Order: sequence, then C-alpha cells, then structure tokens
Amino acid sequence: MIACGVVGGMVLPASAAAQARPQAQQVDRLMVLAPLPVDPGDSAMAVAIADEFRSRVEGKTRRQMNVISKDRIGEALEASGFSREAMLDVSASEQLARFLQSDAYIVGRMERNSAIAVHYHLVDLRRTGLSGWLHYTAPAGAVPKDVAEGLADQLDAQLKAASSARDCVDRRDSRDYSGAKSRARRAFEFVPNHLSAAMCLAIVHEALRDPVDSQIVALEMAVKGDSTSTRAWEMLGRQYQVKGDTLKAAEVFQKQLAADPSDARLRTGVAALLITQKQYDQARVLLDEGLKSHPEDVQALQLKVRACKDGSLWPCLLEANAALYELDSSLAGNAQFYLETFGAAQSANDTVAMLRWSGEAVSRIPDNVVFWRARAAALKTAGRDDSALVAYRRIAELDSKDIAAPLQIAEILMGRIVIDTAVPLDTAGLRGIDELLARVAGLRSTPAGAPADTGVWMNVAARYFQPGAQLVQKRVSFPLGTYWLEQSLKYDVRKQLASQANFFLGLAYFFQLGDLDARLRETKSCALVSEEAQLIAKAKAAMTAGASVQEATATQILQYLGQYEGLVPNYRQTFKCP
Repeated sequence: MIACGVVGGMVLPASAAAQARPQAQQVDRLMVLAPLPVDPGDSAMAVAIADEFRSRVEGKTRRQMNVISKDRIGEALEASGFSREAMLDVSASEQLARFLQSDAYIVGRMERNSAIAVHYHLVDLRRTGLSGWLHYTAPAGAVPKDVAEGLADQLDAQLKAASSARDCVDRRDSRDYSGAKSRARRAFEFVPNHLSAAMCLAIVHEALRDPVDSQIVALEMAVKGDSTSTRAWEMLGRQYQVKGDTLKAAEVFQKQLAADPSDARLRTGVAALLITQKQYDQARVLLDEGLKSHPEDVQALQLKVRACKDGSLWPCLLEANAALYELDSSLAGNAQFYLETFGAAQSANDTVAMLRWSGEAVSRIPDNVVFWRARAAALKTAGRDDSALVAYRRIAELDSKDIAAPLQIAEILMGRIVIDTAVPLDTAGLRGIDELLARVAGLRSTPAGAPADTGVWMNVAARYFQPGAQLVQKRVSFPLGTYWLEQSLKYDVRKQLASQANFFLGLAYFFQLGDLDARLRETKSCALVSEEAQLIAKAKAAMTAGASVQEATATQILQYLGQYEGLVPNYRQTFKCP
C-alpha cells in the first residue's frame, strides 16, 4: 500500500504530546523508512532493504542517534488507519517524522530493472547535520542484505560529515567563525558539497559581512549537495538579487519552484518572469493588473488564458475563459473551447462551473456524446440525480456501446428502490436494473460468454451483490436474493466478493428450506425430495465458502443443514423414492 500525503491527518494525543522531545535531549532520534518503489510490486523488496539498512544504521549510530524502531513506525501508521508497512511519499514521510518527534529521517525511492537502485535522501529536521543523498546500485542477483550493506558503507562518510556540520553550527552560534569554517571544510573532505556544512558556511560569511560572492559560492555548493533544498535555493536567489544579477536570480528561483511546485507564494514572488520564461503565475499577475483597468482587452485575456492553461492554474483559466466568452462571439459553439473550459472546472472542483459549461455545450452541440458525458458527470456531482438520469439515457442513445452510462443509470435506479419488509418491493424496477446490468456485461463479453473486460464484470458483480445481500439480510425475498447473489458470483471473476456473496447466498438457500420441507411433507413428492437435497447441497457449499464472514453464524447454519440432510434418506425410504 502506498500512502500519499495523508499521515498529516494524525492527531498527536495528549499522552504522546507528553512524550515530546525534551529540549535537553542528548541523543537525536532518526527515522529510516522503506524506499518508495517505482513498481508497487517491488514493495516487499523495498521493505526488506529498509529492515536490513535500519539494522546497520542502528549499529553505526548507536552512540550518536536513537534509531526509531520498525514497530514504533508501524504503530504510528496503524494509528492513522494504514498497514504497518505502508509505503510513504515524500510529504507523508516528513509528517510521520515530525509526528514521531524525529530529529532527522531517511527516505527515498527504489527501482529494479536488471539491477536494484536505491536513492536515499537524508533529511535534517533539528540540527543533526545529516543531509544529502545515498545512491547505490546493486548488481543483478543482489539480495536486500547486499543492498543494505552498500548503502551502509556510503553512510559512514555522511555520518562523519554530519558530525563536522554540527560542530560548524555550534561554533558559529558561539561566534567562533574561524572554527566554524574549519569544521565546514572538514565536512567537505568527507562529503563534497555537503548541504548542512555549506549552509553553515554561508551563514558564517553573512555574519562576517564577507563579499556576496563568498555566500554565493557556499550556496552553490549547498544546492549541488541537495537540489531539493528549497531554503538553499531561496538564499542563493536572494544573493544574486543583492549582486544585481536579475536573470540569474530568476533562474535560481525557478529551480527553487521545481524543488517545491506547491509554493504559490514563491510563484508570485518571481516578479520579473514572463510566459516565455515559464513563469506562468507571474504572467497572470501582470495581466490581471492590466485587466483591472482594461477588462475588455481581448489580447490580454488570450495571453492570460495561455498562461493559466500552461501553468495549470485552473480557477484562473475559468475566470479568463468566462470573460473571453462574453467578448468573442466566435467561441459560441466552439467544441474545443467547451472541452478546455469544462476540464478546467473539473480540475478546480468547481461544480457550479461544471454545470454552466456542460449545459452551454449540450445546448449548442446537442448531438455530441462527449459533452453529454460531461453534463451527466456535472449533474451527478451536484446531486441532481433526476437530471443526471436524463443525461445518461441521452448518452445511451448516442452511443449504444457505452458502458458507463447504463451502469450509472442502474445505480440511480437502484437508489430509488427501498428494500424493506414494511414497503412493497419494486420487482419491476429490479427487473429493469437486472436487464441493464446483463446488457453491460454482454457488451464486455467474448462470443463464448467469457469476460472481455474483468473490470466491467467486477463492476456488475458489485451492483448485483448489494441489493442481493439486502434482500436476504432484511428477509424481503429469499428467491430474489438468491438470484441476485448468484449473478454477483457469476460476474465476480476476480473473486473479490466471493466470501460475502456466498455467505448471504448460503443464508438465502437455508431460509428457503423450511417452506420446501413443509411442502415435501405435505405432498410426499419424490421430486421435492430431490429438490431439497440439491438445495441443502448448495446451501452447504455456499455457507462453507462464506464462513469467514461470520464464523459463529456459519457454524450454526451448517449444523442445521446437517439435520436437514439427515432427513433426506428417511424421506426417500418413507416415500419410496428411487
């Protein structure tokens, strides 16, 4: 499982807050996470590498750092609803590290082709001096232990450099600037361009009021050591501004933005950039300033559309397109314009805009199925199911092979059916939904009746399962429940619903046995004896397959079925059945 940017949802409980790192803590805490694999199928390998590497890091840093255990990391992940070995992206890793009161953490990525390549990032949170990268490519056939050893060998130099970087900071804080420079140079002997040491050196130059070029040299080393450090890029850009080199400053700020594309504040701060320099937000700001006084400037609006579109600034694009649509009559009925504007509304999650532009599109181009799909999606998002149903039916008319529309129609219709003993069951409505689902499955079946698209079949299976289970669970109609659950199992080609469907199907079969057995005793029909035997066998098979859903209930039902089964030979003998 890969978790992306969600660990921040953790809320530090009072008990955990009480364990927050004391100010005078002597031993730093280090968190080592599994590298995020390019191929999710390599997750087990990544976890194994991390386990081996964490063990070696613990041995190397025993006196310097306390390595957070895998169990503690797992507990934190489980507390947030994830598996103990969930794979975290960069953002989530930092949030987890802060949650665990870590002073530094190691996170990265892994790729495996013929060989295994791991790129580990050392991230400092509280002046540990750790920074930079570990890059290791293991030969073909290497096992996790081999990869971990290769990474650990590289870590030696990083630990020595980190120690010198910490000394640099300590001496800088005590205004021993000469000693601080000496410790920074020592760090560079172990790891050239070491980020923490270079940042310390740059601040020393600033404190000494050294020439701006001295700071630039140190900061250039810092960004070479770690190109993801937004703080280093920002400091470097500001020094180029001090020097008066605006073009170089703009280039550096672009690299800072590349290190953190979500920094909207930085975008607005890069005041000198134009569209051709790929500074789209700046172009928007400049154009908006002009449009305040000249709102009908079509050329400015067209440039704003270009900037917002290329820069993925979706609310801005909606605003610009809406203004341009009012001024340029040639855009009415322009399919490309509607597609672009509706796409921006979707990306901005602006339901009102989705409704406006999809409605405009279908009114201007009524036979375009693409726009009807957009219209249906907008209406569904807005919760206007009745109108969405009309749109989905229009899609089905325009494209008889469309799969999504009949599935959505079935979903909306199913939402109208009440399955409850207190309300008459709409069997006609269920029959219509059944026909829709069967048609959908048929559209994605081979001539032999096999699935041509397992995803579609699974979708159909899920839609059969839900009402089928409800029909049984609420004891509304066991025969109908049986049919819908049997259909669910038929289309459940990936066996994802098998246990649950079989459990409820077993119940449906079982609850029909009482009436069947009563009729059998009354009629003494040998045909009914055979029918009961078959129903018992099906009930046993289904309940056995679904026993894991509710083991106690399944055990009890199977016992009852055993009692019914014991009656069948007596019936055959008493009624003289062949």
